[in-house]
Amino acid sequence: MKLVVLSLDAFVKIFETILNSTSYGSKFFEDENTLRDLIYLIFVDKGLNCSVEKYHAKGRCDLCIETDEDRFVFEFKISRDDSGADEKLNEALQQIEDKAYGKILPPKNLYRFAVVFSKDQKAVIKSKSLEPILLNS
Repeated sequence: MKLVVLSLDAFVKIFETILNSTSYGSKFFEDENTLRDLIYLIFVDKGLNCSVEKYHAKGRCDLCIETDEDRFVFEFKISRDDSGADEKLNEALQQIEDKAYGKILPPKNLYRFAVVFSKDQKAVIKSKSLEPILLNS
């Protein structure tokens, strides 16, 4: 499968489809690692070059998808109380910036996304992308 998805909205739609395909009583929303692994396994099954907890000098991003030219970095958070979703989103964005996720060799176009899932709603409730870092701009 060739990755042609570049927008956060497109990824969120894919995540929503995955989440809607789980059973009502599933435990995927109990912790971030389990939810991340579900998404990872589906992407790998589709032939994407993915890694979880990809090491960087200052930490590990939750999910990284790479093509020959592009790198997509995701930081996931789970909100157990939807009123704290904005805090979780800001925490994820700050973590991506502070830990320089995706800024590794070899250099590639870099797309960085923060995604907050709701444990109660079993859905993406907040998401935001940081400014892309493009090699030829």
